[in-house]
Amino acid sequence: MSIYRYINLTDSALSELTKGYENGTKHHFRERCHAIILSHRGYIIPKIAILLEKRCDTISTWFNNWEQCGLVGLQISSGRGLKPTLKLVDESLVALVKKKVNAQPLKLLNILDDISTFVGAAVSKEMLKKFLKKLKYSYRRIRKSLRKQADPAIYNAKLDQITDLIRLEKANFLKIYYADASGFNETSCVPYGWQPKNAPMSIPTTCGQRWNVFGIMSSDNELFAKKTKGSINTDFVIGAINNFAQNINRVPLSVIILDNASVHHSKKFNDNIPRWKEMGVQIFYLPTYSPHLNRIETFWRKCKYEWLLPADYVSWEALTAKIDYILANFGTKFTIKFSEF
Repeated sequence: MSIYRYINLTDSALSELTKGYENGTKHHFRERCHAIILSHRGYIIPKIAILLEKRCDTISTWFNNWEQCGLVGLQISSGRGLKPTLKLVDESLVALVKKKVNAQPLKLLNILDDISTFVGAAVSKEMLKKFLKKLKYSYRRIRKSLRKQADPAIYNAKLDQITDLIRLEKANFLKIYYADASGFNETSCVPYGWQPKNAPMSIPTTCGQRWNVFGIMSSDNELFAKKTKGSINTDFVIGAINNFAQNINRVPLSVIILDNASVHHSKKFNDNIPRWKEMGVQIFYLPTYSPHLNRIETFWRKCKYEWLLPADYVSWEALTAKIDYILANFGTKFTIKFSEF
């Protein structure tokens, strides 16, 4: 290798290299273009190596690649580098990993030996985590679900009916409300939150009093709520819907979507449905075992896990005040942006 080797460029070659140096998307490509330009300007290889913090042999190799292939020679060719141990193209490996992770989703260490044996090489936890992300897996809270599932035919039919109602709502023919009940007591839901490492936060809990709330909510954050310390029974629900039906601010034709709780199907409740219909309030029942279709469930979750703060549980009076504040200010200071069904 001669340290006094120089690259002489034509005007067109210099123009191409200048563009590559100034506009190249890859750092290594810009750096190599720069090295060739410096050589054209009279810099010897050791001087270029010092400026770019490379070895002289490396600079000489770049020169060879330029002379043999031009700009293409300054790119990093595909296929170089360490080959991955876990490959997406290996269908049998992908099937094994999915089977093992689905069987033991809580602790990856328990399945590393089986996967390492299969591929014939050591597989670390970090390697497996990166591979799972490529398979569209993510580490998040495992949700609870109902033991029973809705009948597919009934579910799809009800879903079509809800879709039709939403079309009518968009055409301003009616307005949909989602109704259900939830309870708030002094035993809080424990949320995630940033806190000092050596001074963890805590929330006082007491098995004491409880507010039960029946809410009627629209997708545009309109809320009618009624709370009680007693139980949510048929009479209470009927009273809440009566108050809603008599409200002069609601739209003339309203549809209340309910789940299939027993209080929503009692004889006394059913006897009121014709009267509510005459008042412009219709009742629509969700398919069984489908709480995810009731949008007010999102409101309850937001209240308990996001809007109620640890400081709100210091006393029953403070908790009551914050619940009332949320119910009164939903739609202004507290909002939910719902996606399309």
